[in-house]
Amino acid sequence: MNNKKSYVHSPKLVLIVALMLIMAITAACGNNNNANNTPTDPGTNTPAPAPEPDNTETDPEPEPAPEEPAETETPPAGEGNDSNEPAAMMDEGRFVGIMDTHSIEIETADGPTAFQYEEAMTETINNIEPDAQVQFEYVEETQDVDGEQVTQLWLVSIEEVQ
Repeated sequence: MNNKKSYVHSPKLVLIVALMLIMAITAACGNNNNANNTPTDPGTNTPAPAPEPDNTETDPEPEPAPEEPAETETPPAGEGNDSNEPAAMMDEGRFVGIMDTHSIEIETADGPTAFQYEEAMTETINNIEPDAQVQFEYVEETQDVDGEQVTQLWLVSIEEVQ
C-alpha cells in the first residue's frame, strides 16, 4: 500500500492564481497619490499649466501667451525696505525637527506648525536637538498662488532656551 498523496494542479486553479497575481501587480503599479492626475511643475509642487488646445482652424488671430507667474516662494520680511512688511511675531515651542531643506516643524500652543527658513539659518537649525524648547521670531507672508491666497510662516530668528 502506498499512502503517498499526489497533488494534481488543475488548470482552473492555475488560472485563478495567475489572474490574482496579475491583479495584484497591476493594482500596485497603478497607485497614484495625485488624485486629479495633474502634472506638477518640478521644484514648486504646484500644478503645471494645462497645454493650450490647438484652435488654429477656429481662431484666426493667435492670442498672446499668458505671463509667467511670479516665483511662489518669497523671502521673509526684513530683506527689503517695503513699508508694507508684516511685523515680526515672537513665540515659543518644542522643536520637532527638519521637514526638508527649507522647512522645520515646531509644536506651538496652536499645534504642530511648519516654518520656512532661509539658507543662512541652516547651521543654527542643524544645531538644535529634536524636542528642544525654542524661542523664535517669525513673519507671516501671504501670496497669491494660482488665484488662491496662501500664507507661509517665515523664521526670522530661532534659539534654544533652557
